[in-house]
Amino acid sequence: DWYKEQSDKLAEKGLKIITANWIYGDRHILTKKLVKTPEDVKGLKIRVPANTIQVKGFEVLDAAPTPMALGEVYTALQQGTIDGMEHTIPNLLAGKYYEVIKYVALDSHIKNTTVWLTGTEFFNSLTPEQQKLLVDTGNEAGIYDTKLYFEAEKAAREELEKLGVTFTEVDREEFKKKAAKFYELPEFTKIWSPNLYDTVKKAMTK
Repeated sequence: DWYKEQSDKLAEKGLKIITANWIYGDRHILTKKLVKTPEDVKGLKIRVPANTIQVKGFEVLDAAPTPMALGEVYTALQQGTIDGMEHTIPNLLAGKYYEVIKYVALDSHIKNTTVWLTGTEFFNSLTPEQQKLLVDTGNEAGIYDTKLYFEAEKAAREELEKLGVTFTEVDREEFKKKAAKFYELPEFTKIWSPNLYDTVKKAMTK
């Protein structure tokens, strides 16, 4: 209900969400050393994209987030400038990072999803039949794309294990406790609507 309310507000601003069920993977911590608990991450120089969410996300874990262009990461890992990175499993294989990283901590700190948008004015210019077709086929494509992603992720993990990469289940409860203060940081609370975290958490458990 909360999400629908936000979607309706967005449509009033001129952007209509067509489909929102496209999943393209969890991001994990990929490092040169074994990571199982938040304590293992402390002090590690982890490459992150240059955005506040991921920088602050690793700061609360007491890591040393290092924003860096993806094209520079392999060399930085090779030279010891950074200790690890965070990304999806297929990316670890595609970028050949397994040559310099041998551990994947399966923490799923970010779940990547995406939405397809169009202009509200354009959407409203379509017939009801056209609108339904656009939404239905968008959702069907999202389901299919998600299926392909998880197949690719499974295949990538199997290949990486053959190449000597170790996948580790982390203590998620400990990571959750350590990360809890993220949701109280002024960088976010100043711009979020009041009680956003609690509102979304409640909606997710309905």
